[in-house]
Amino acid sequence: MPSPRVLVALVGGDPVTGIALEHLFARLDARVERVGEHADAGDARLTLVDVDDVGPHAAARLLARNPRAIALTVAGSPPGVDPARVVFKPFNLDAARALLERARPSLDLEAAYASACGEPDLLGELLDDYLELCAPLQDELAEHLRAHRVADVGRLAHRLAGNLGLVGALGAAAAARRVDEALRTGDAETGRSAALELDRLLTQVADDVRALRATLPPRGAR
Repeated sequence: MPSPRVLVALVGGDPVTGIALEHLFARLDARVERVGEHADAGDARLTLVDVDDVGPHAAARLLARNPRAIALTVAGSPPGVDPARVVFKPFNLDAARALLERARPSLDLEAAYASACGEPDLLGELLDDYLELCAPLQDELAEHLRAHRVADVGRLAHRLAGNLGLVGALGAAAAARRVDEALRTGDAETGRSAALELDRLLTQVADDVRALRATLPPRGAR
């Protein structure tokens, strides 16, 4: 089954920037759609906010509302924004490809259905269980990271690895295993780096689990 084209939402941007981005992402089989500052980006997998057009403070508010949004600028990071979420102009094909890689759906549907023996009702229950029992662990993981509680980070990563695999989140499950393995071998630096990546992936997994769950029969529908 072919993958749908990724939708990239562009907030702000002068006409030249917009045209350049449209051509750039088209080469990567993605399409760019202009949206206003207060518009819903809809099904966009990736939102680019042109800081130089909308201004740093407005950009910071937009980025706070949308965890998938990326700042595009010629200057520094907007106030309070993680530098990892900032891409500098001139924007090139390699940068666009890297962002699209991050914006790919986080769930492998074939793996998810395999966990549920191909049964949509059972998959719905697995997704419900993930949202109830595992998705809230992201806040706990972030708190352990802030407090440098290495053992607790490793414990959570170990627990999450199997559950992520059950819902088809293979990339996030692999990241969780990297955290667990690094911390068990005493490589705290690698473990922390992998844990930060896991934290980012968990946000997308939760969004994608909710989206997939909405397409399946409600619990008890049989």
